[in-house]
Amino acid sequence: MPKLESLVQCSGEALYCNDVVTESNELFCAFVTADVCGGEIESIDASEALKLPGVLSFYTAKDIPGKNSFLPKKVPGILITEEILCDKKVQYYDQPIGIIVAESEKLANRAARLVKAKYKDIKFQPVLTIADALAREPDRISLLMFYPARGRGLNIKKVIKGKQSIYWQYHYHMETQTCVTKCTEDGIDVYPASQWPNQIHIAISEMLKIEQNRINITIPRCGGSYGAKITRNGLVACACALVTHLRRRACRFVMSIDANMKVMGKRLPYTLEYEMGVDKAGEIQYVEYKLYEDHGYIVSDTVTLFGIAAIKNCYNNTRWQYKLYTVTTDTASNTYARSPGALETIAMTEHLMERISYELDLDPIQVRLKNLNPLLSDVVDIVNTLVDESEYEKRKEEILVFNKNNRWKKRGLRVAMMSWPAGTIMDYHILITVYHGDGTVVVKHGGIEIGQGINTKVAQAVAYTLKISINKIKVKSYDVISNPNSSTTGSSRTTHAICFGAIKCCQIILDRLSTIRDTLKNPIWEILIQAAFTAGINLQASYRVTPNDEEIHRSAGAVVTEVELDILTGEHEILRVDIIEDVGLSLNPEIDVGQIEGAFVMGIGYWTCEQQIYDEKTGELLTTRSWNYHVPLAKDIPIDFRVKLRRNSINPIGTLGARAVGEPPMCLAVSVAFALREAIAASRADTGYSKNEWFDIDGPYTLETNCLKSDVNLDEFLFY
Repeated sequence: MPKLESLVQCSGEALYCNDVVTESNELFCAFVTADVCGGEIESIDASEALKLPGVLSFYTAKDIPGKNSFLPKKVPGILITEEILCDKKVQYYDQPIGIIVAESEKLANRAARLVKAKYKDIKFQPVLTIADALAREPDRISLLMFYPARGRGLNIKKVIKGKQSIYWQYHYHMETQTCVTKCTEDGIDVYPASQWPNQIHIAISEMLKIEQNRINITIPRCGGSYGAKITRNGLVACACALVTHLRRRACRFVMSIDANMKVMGKRLPYTLEYEMGVDKAGEIQYVEYKLYEDHGYIVSDTVTLFGIAAIKNCYNNTRWQYKLYTVTTDTASNTYARSPGALETIAMTEHLMERISYELDLDPIQVRLKNLNPLLSDVVDIVNTLVDESEYEKRKEEILVFNKNNRWKKRGLRVAMMSWPAGTIMDYHILITVYHGDGTVVVKHGGIEIGQGINTKVAQAVAYTLKISINKIKVKSYDVISNPNSSTTGSSRTTHAICFGAIKCCQIILDRLSTIRDTLKNPIWEILIQAAFTAGINLQASYRVTPNDEEIHRSAGAVVTEVELDILTGEHEILRVDIIEDVGLSLNPEIDVGQIEGAFVMGIGYWTCEQQIYDEKTGELLTTRSWNYHVPLAKDIPIDFRVKLRRNSINPIGTLGARAVGEPPMCLAVSVAFALREAIAASRADTGYSKNEWFDIDGPYTLETNCLKSDVNLDEFLFY
């Protein structure tokens, strides 16, 4: 069998959904959104907007022919419907209440601002956070799950109590939520920037009250997603399809960055309340763990399910008792974001380990190893390798010397570990066709290329199985006819599932070709295919991948991160990051390393600079573009960035021996927050605080937070 041929670039068409070409007279639309939170709509006046030349229509919920929901319950995994357009009660500031239709995108956005609505029973103090709900409206909190401890240690030397809160993260994809729709002879063509074709297909069918076989969905590559286009694109796709259905013209809906951030939900905020008893070595004797998650105004997306298995992370949880609570607030419905649920729960569990190491003045690695699940030998192997290759012990000593000799610049060296659960939520069709004229191959599959390199890896798997050059293979855009009823692309498992299905298709074709191959005494591929065609052999095969085809597995990893913090300005540099992740037998090391780097940097943004700010009186989101919502830039990338894949690893239950790659490493970025905390603690020790005195930091380690938490005495400035 030949080696798995490597190719870095994606082999699908270089086309995003917003690049789809339609006729020149296409329409454009924009959402009209509510400018209150919690009121009830009395009337909407669009007369001023409709006076503008080129503004054609204004639609509300009353104009929807069928169901006013972009979350159809017929789709597995969707349990609760969610409005396309607000019908009566406004659930959050900037909730869509109407659609304006115009002849240009600029005009549609301008006209949307001229539509005025009147409300009654306006709520003037919205509930925006978990803390607000706990303090003012506890009826918004519901117990979702209780997990009892299966044991309790008796060697309790210290009891530690605390609370930790983390907040929203906007997905910041390159291509905002978008969709293009066109009229056809039999119905409507839809080009949504979506990860979940089945949801879009059924939602539009139910909204317009037309049959699914009249709705033709094609999805080229999306310009990024990070989970925001799993369910949220359904809102835009339904709105766009509604306009085409009512106006009988092609329509393009491209949300502005401002509207995208205001209308769409973000990563779920979490709050952890905990109490734990530990022995003098830091081993947990018991944990009482209460985790609250903010779903926004409705508990629609099932993010919780992805976090349950991640709470224990890589540790022995037999002495842990935890309760999970869902919380609703007056914000947009929060949704899946890269490593949904798992990032937050792993970060909270790592927070517990970090707290123990501070309170007992112990090495953070030793505390973690003391609590490690003894069955996870992969984590032990990764940590041992990482400690050696990152020169961990040597650098610890160097940082102690540096911090002793520098008052206003401090360094921190910290770690994080993970055992990331990769589930089996999958249902995809794969179709492979071989052309007899030249032996080239076309692959159509149910996954969506969102920048993770799925098309490249599928092409590699097909080339490897058929023993042909990768140059003969073309992966085409998804369409609902070739690949019906496809579930969402996500959980870092779609690529492996599609590769599995593609290999199955190849094996079916190879079985058919075997008799011809034997007759021709092992001919070259092109002659074999031509002979098979002449003999009447079917050169097309399909396969449906379901959870029965793949098993749950976990991806291990660890990181050592070193930062330098300027105490006076709050600015920091990430001096060096060493990551080792177990990706099994990598299908494409270049892509996998790039995914690890990208995920970690996205995590850096979450822990250091990405901060959502709401108006506490109205509920309006105030951070709606990069001018005031700060994402990582070039200088935020670690100066010395070392990413390694675990050596000699193979996943015995994974496709071609591979493991989940793209989402797990984002969980390791919490080490940046821990390293900044250590740098702040070093400064606080110079000020006179106890080295082991814990101080709470919620949310990202922004410039302001770094300065304020350092808590320098004014007298120290006089001395220097």
